[in-house]
Amino acid sequence: MIALLIVAYQGGYILSDEDSSDSIVPDVPEISYNPVNLTLTNDTMMSDWLPVNLGGPTLTWSISPQLSPGLTFNESTGLINGTPTEVRSLIQYTVSATNSGGTATTQINITVPSSNSLDLIHPLASTCLSHGELTRHDHMYLTIQIEDEFVTIPE
Repeated sequence: MIALLIVAYQGGYILSDEDSSDSIVPDVPEISYNPVNLTLTNDTMMSDWLPVNLGGPTLTWSISPQLSPGLTFNESTGLINGTPTEVRSLIQYTVSATNSGGTATTQINITVPSSNSLDLIHPLASTCLSHGELTRHDHMYLTIQIEDEFVTIPE
């Protein structure tokens, strides 16, 4: 007769039997990214996007499908960073975190929309009051964003 003893502890559990040494099995990772949806600007470096893991320690990370050109995925930490170099509509990715206790997955979405900006110079002269003095400007500058078929004029 073989007796099997399972002892739970924070972060995993221990398997023990009469005939072998103890074996520690960690909890399965519990991963997420915040935010889940990320919109990036083409040819502009993104901020580091690190996952949160509230479960057992992760040994390896993977992502599917492969990230867009210019973006990198760190298989040791799950970090996503880089500079996107191609316009892409929304792509859903599956990120997996694995240890000897099992594998956890989460979905993230990345979009790299087309975007053009255009600087317009209007020959309208204007006068401003700045620090108690009147100042004359020969031109008014306006930058607008053109995304898909919409024009955004910043305030």
